[in-house]
Amino acid sequence: MGEKPQEARERIADFAFRDVHGRVAQMLLTFLERERRLTGSQRLDRIVPGLTHRELADLIGTRRESVTLALNALEREGSIHIEDHTLVLSDIDGLRVVAEAQRVEAPP
Repeated sequence: MGEKPQEARERIADFAFRDVHGRVAQMLLTFLERERRLTGSQRLDRIVPGLTHRELADLIGTRRESVTLALNALEREGSIHIEDHTLVLSDIDGLRVVAEAQRVEAPP
């Protein structure tokens, strides 16, 4: 993972306070960031997660059905689309907005 423990804890805490729609958007952005680092291409806009909806659900702590609904909503919104078994992030800025806007309040 390569992150310092404090950065990892902050990332996990931040992730925990998003709703499913926001968590899926954030996970896609995280996959894209990783792919960009691995390929050295900051212009990359597509990913092949290589995970089933169930595996994505396990990663973000929700049900498979919720991941499917969130992905379908992101596709309807025009943020993503599928092209030859590849997930194209057609509106990366829009995904960032969804990831940030879909936060729930932290308990007091």
